[in-house]
Amino acid sequence: MGVKIQRAGILSFCVFSLLACANAAVNSNPIGSGSTNGGSKGGSGAGGDTGGGGTISLNLDGSVVKPVSTVGDARSLRCPEAGGECKCMNILSLGKTAGYGANSGSSDNTDAFITYMNTKSNAKVVLQTTYVSLTPDYLSNFDLIILQSLGDGQKGSGPFWDSKFSDSDVTNLETWVRNGGAIVSMTGYGAETAEVNPLNKLLKFAGISYNTDDIFVTGDRWDYCRWSAVPFSGWTDNDPSLTNPTNSDANKITAVGMFHGRSIKCSDSACVTIGESAGLKVAVARKLDKGRVFAFADEWVTYTSQWGLDETCAKTPEMCKWDDPVQASDCVGHTAKALFKVPQFWYNVIRWSVPDASCFAMVDVPIF
Repeated sequence: MGVKIQRAGILSFCVFSLLACANAAVNSNPIGSGSTNGGSKGGSGAGGDTGGGGTISLNLDGSVVKPVSTVGDARSLRCPEAGGECKCMNILSLGKTAGYGANSGSSDNTDAFITYMNTKSNAKVVLQTTYVSLTPDYLSNFDLIILQSLGDGQKGSGPFWDSKFSDSDVTNLETWVRNGGAIVSMTGYGAETAEVNPLNKLLKFAGISYNTDDIFVTGDRWDYCRWSAVPFSGWTDNDPSLTNPTNSDANKITAVGMFHGRSIKCSDSACVTIGESAGLKVAVARKLDKGRVFAFADEWVTYTSQWGLDETCAKTPEMCKWDDPVQASDCVGHTAKALFKVPQFWYNVIRWSVPDASCFAMVDVPIF
């Protein structure tokens, strides 16, 4: 999903930091998932634990030298920090990745998000699609945890992991966050409202929980141009360091697509509403001691179709998924490619979540 994505200003910001981070560990096995069948919304599982690492080279034309996989602890594969300024980031994707159906586009996968992070950033994403005990040793491998569909079933279905996460898991997670760890959580992977239970259990310490409603169901007449996504741009000015850190259009999060999400409750006064729609909170942020938590009401920002990178839309700049010239003409200006800025959304969220990762960069995304 991305409106026209500008060429990254990597050189202008941290070319020296990037060179210092040339040994950033990167997973060499990005994943996608699979059914192209329509139906009720949910997330299909794919992947598993990956412990690869190696080196990555970023340059201004976007080319990437893929790493040679090695086996080892994620934290030990981190690149050397340069004078305490450069911190190469290890990210854990916990839970099954999204996989809704034909309407998600691009053969129903989240390749844009996974591939972009593992080949076009100096972060490394480790996939963990089955329950794992959140011990201090395990958590110490990571700077950021992305909570996805926390259940054993396919397409966002249960049984969910709220019964598996122990009190120790929750306590360890809170301690890890307060000591500098970061969480980004998403929901809306499936039709079962119980999908929010493990998220709510893990996030209770932050005063954040998900409701069981169903939001962003109805869009406009151009829904078919965006693979059913409903445009959302209701960002607040409550924390511009996240939504518009440089007070400029280049780094501002504009619209992103959402579809069948769940609204958020913030019971703690320290929670900051970042995005809202019709009086409902759809993005909230919370700082806890040295750590940070960002909760988002949907998972549509992980779909390849929403990044504006879908090969079926490449015939003309505004081509949608139909070859019919009348339909294609109708979609001009209303596609995910034309409207959305998903890579910038992820860049801003990750930079806010791990602010000391000063050399974190994504190719083709304006950085700050």
